[in-house]
Amino acid sequence: SSLNVPGCGSHTNNAENKAYCDQFFPANMLGSLNGPILITCGTFCQVTKAENSYVFQKSSCSKADGSGACQTQSGAVTCKEGYCANEPWLENPSDCMTDTVCEDVFDTFVRTKPPIAPPLGGGTLYKHCGEHEFSVMGPYGWQQEGMPAVQPFLQSVATGNEAKMAMVRSRDGVEETCWMQKSGADSSLELVSMQEATMKYMSQEDHSRWISSTSKVQVSIV
Repeated sequence: SSLNVPGCGSHTNNAENKAYCDQFFPANMLGSLNGPILITCGTFCQVTKAENSYVFQKSSCSKADGSGACQTQSGAVTCKEGYCANEPWLENPSDCMTDTVCEDVFDTFVRTKPPIAPPLGGGTLYKHCGEHEFSVMGPYGWQQEGMPAVQPFLQSVATGNEAKMAMVRSRDGVEETCWMQKSGADSSLELVSMQEATMKYMSQEDHSRWISSTSKVQVSIV
């Protein structure tokens, strides 16, 4: 069973987990929210090579579309029944892969099904190529997620200004390139100066030590 989702207490036999769920994730938690929810969803990057990622297998296979037979094996990758080898991706695998199934997260917290009540204000999914830590911290976080999505969304909620939500909607389908530092990884996110909120990677602008991912932004609103 999954924790940290609405109503998770009804899906566990563990007393400690049930108490945790009932306190922090009751079944009616979303239905009591009057305002909309923003869900941002990025990628996980493997700084050595794609094959070393624990989500490599997931990215290597795609669900069969039912249009006919497909290749279930490619190199060292063997896909389970009902899935096809993602051959175009395997020819040039990216170092950054989407591990979080964004649509499932959206369905869990916004497009819910009974008995879980949805949030009264609906919600927005902003799916992009930003690495899950670099896309929320420092200047790259502001560039990749804060400025195009978080700020206009909050301004719209606070003021009712529909033009701000139109800014978020306008990002749908826009192709962008996102970066994360290859050398240093998480340690690059350390604060160098608390007073100036300066992170270690902010003083290392040499992109030869960075890896990137390019994809189209997806915006869904209900």
